[in-house]
Order: sequence, then structure tokens, then C-alpha cells
Amino acid sequence: MREFFRGWRRKVGVMTLLMACVFMGGWLRSLITTDSVDLPINGKLGTDTISAIVTHTGMVDLFSDEKWGTLTGQVLFEGKLPIADLDNESLVIDPISKGIANVIIYLPHRPASVHPDLIRPQKPNENDSKTGDEADDSNEIRFEIKNNRFVPHICLVQTGVNIRLVSHDQVTHAVQTYPTHNSNLMQMIPAGKTDGFQLPLQLKPEKVPFKVIDPTDASMSAYWVVLDHPYAAVTDKDGKFQIPQLPVGDHRFMIWHERCGYLKKNYQIEVEKGLNEVAPIAIEPSSFR
Repeated sequence: MREFFRGWRRKVGVMTLLMACVFMGGWLRSLITTDSVDLPINGKLGTDTISAIVTHTGMVDLFSDEKWGTLTGQVLFEGKLPIADLDNESLVIDPISKGIANVIIYLPHRPASVHPDLIRPQKPNENDSKTGDEADDSNEIRFEIKNNRFVPHICLVQTGVNIRLVSHDQVTHAVQTYPTHNSNLMQMIPAGKTDGFQLPLQLKPEKVPFKVIDPTDASMSAYWVVLDHPYAAVTDKDGKFQIPQLPVGDHRFMIWHERCGYLKKNYQIEVEKGLNEVAPIAIEPSSFR
């Protein structure tokens, strides 16, 4: 009889422990979760609640595809092409598609959440002489000089990323910047400096794109867009752009061009999960006068 009760107590203890684990698991899940997803139950799909937002801390389920959307669109010139005003960089309009190149579309402020695949960690600056292959990683941008031109003409810079100045030309150049919230930069770049010169300081975010020139060559200019998030894009030769993995929700974008400044300062978009293709953004000729 004593052995019977001893075995019974052991079974009750195991069952109590299992029930406690189930209860705690359910309590933690209810604390963390609110969104429904399908889970297999007895070989069939059933419904359970899995967390999208931890209400107590604001943590986000960063791996759920339902939390992110990709924005695509096109910026088009409306009207007769201003042939006399076109040039090879500051105003580029495709004669067939009428797409405007080098238009910047960006969020002026960092959203509440950023997709983990797009976050670039801080990295110590090293003013060294690495080769191009060694310097080519996800935490460094190469701002290059080729044939008396800056490449890229519009440079998107996320804070925490190092910038390496590189020259392929066989003459000495200089890089001078005109930011608002950062210190001005004036750096000479020797001829054929293909291993590059890494900027000694990482940049702080700027509200507006700022101009970069070569004071030794009046024909050379570019613009840097420095943000503390990755949600920005530059239109291609057909005026097309894409901003991937935006957090779902309402966003207010800025649309900017070097010839006229803001084309739109309050471009409202509600981003939904998946692909969000917006209607073409038409820009009138008066914007460039």
C-alpha cells in the first residue's frame, strides 16, 4: 500500500509539473502575442496566437513578413522636355519614358522599427590603405572619382557606415562638403588613389541632402543623403525607384531634386505588407524653373 501511494504521488508530481509548464507557456504566449497564425494540430492546420508586438515593451516580431512592405514607383516629367536645360547630371530626363533620374525619395525621420536585414552596425574608423576588394563590405561606401565625375552622383549614406574616397583619375582632385549638422570636409585625393582614403569621422544624420564639390574643378558636383535609417532611394534613368522592407503603416516621404529642392514635402503613403506600387509621380516643368 505504501508503494502504491508513493507511486501515485510521483505521478501526481509529474502531472503537476507538466501542467505548470503548460500554464506558464500559455501565460507567456498570451503576454507576448496577439496576431493569429496557422499551426499544425493533429496533422491539420489550426489557429493559435503568436506575437507580433510585445505590448509591454514594444518589441516587434522582426521575422514576420506581415510587418514589412516594399514601395515601388516612378517619377515622370509632365509636359514638353526642356532640352535646353538638360545636362548629363543635374537634370537627366529620359526622352522615351520621361523618367527623371537622380530624384531622392526618403523618410525624413527614422521609423519606430527598422528591418534587421537593413541595420548596419557601428564600426570603428580605420584610416588605413586597404585595397578595393578588402574595403568592399556592407559597412563601407566607396565614393569614387572617375573621368572627372563623382560616382555615385547621389550617394545614400546610413549613419554608422564608413565612407572611402577613391580616385581613378591621373590628376589630383579634392572633395569638399557643405553639410548643415556635420563639420565641413576638405580632403585632397592624390592621382590614382584607388586604395582610397577613409573619412576619419562617421557622419550624423542630415535633414536635407547636401552638396559635395571638387573646388579644383567647377564641373564636378554630387550630393550626399545622410540618414539614420535605410529608407531612401534614388530614381534610375527611367525615374523608377524601390524602397524595400518598410514597416507597415502610414509614412510621410520627402521627394527632392538638386535643381529645385523639394518636389514634394508631404508625400503620404500607407504601406501594406508585400509589394506597394504607387501611381506615377508627375512633376510639372515649372518645378525646374
